[in-house]
Amino acid sequence: MVKLILTGATGNAGSAVLAAAVASPSISHITVLSRRPPRLTCPKVTFVLLPSQSFEVLPDDVLSQVADHRACVWALSAPYRSCPDDEYVKPCSSFVCFRVNHDYTMAAARAFSKLGTTNDPLRFIYLSGMSADQTGQGRLLNVRVKGMTERDLKAIGDNEPGFKLISIRLGIIEPTPEHATTMSWTRRWSLQASARAFKLWSSSMTIPASELGNACIALAEGKGEDKVHPDRWMSNSDVREVATQAE
Repeated sequence: MVKLILTGATGNAGSAVLAAAVASPSISHITVLSRRPPRLTCPKVTFVLLPSQSFEVLPDDVLSQVADHRACVWALSAPYRSCPDDEYVKPCSSFVCFRVNHDYTMAAARAFSKLGTTNDPLRFIYLSGMSADQTGQGRLLNVRVKGMTERDLKAIGDNEPGFKLISIRLGIIEPTPEHATTMSWTRRWSLQASARAFKLWSSSMTIPASELGNACIALAEGKGEDKVHPDRWMSNSDVREVATQAE
């Protein structure tokens, strides 16, 4: 049985992970760190509401609540050129993108890295992007930021034996029907159209959110380690294979 920390639970990816965790008998408890409560409620879910600035330095009382948790799915992100809320992504800028996608992630990872041990590590599953570039030289901002975050997270794992990283490089995430109804028409249409277009090129470039959720739970349980690259990332196609094997 695994106790799971989850962020980004109101988003396209995070909501699917939450649904999969609630449905999984191997997940005994889920602690959701969020600025607003997700729509899904369940007795085994605890919501810890945090203002955005608290993600930079997690309060001691929050760390004490998750001290016995041994997995984290980090699905919190701020898409570049997107302003979904006025608290941590307004005004939009490259600085804000870096702060949310890199600095918040690193602050939490450093804090959580002390929770596990060599024999009982905390598995940190970071939702990255398919084109992430760890050299920081990519042309697109989100590609550079995701890659730099992967690299810096790996450095924590290299120095903390109780911290086991897996960065999963995801393609286009197809929303679940339940989450799609909560999205704006333009956002829903954009994702669905992009998924259809990429499928024509290669099915390995997309992933249904429900599959992503199942894969994250399997990874939280310690499965799929044989598919992890030496630099601690996993391709979208391998994530889908982990989901299939977990069914």
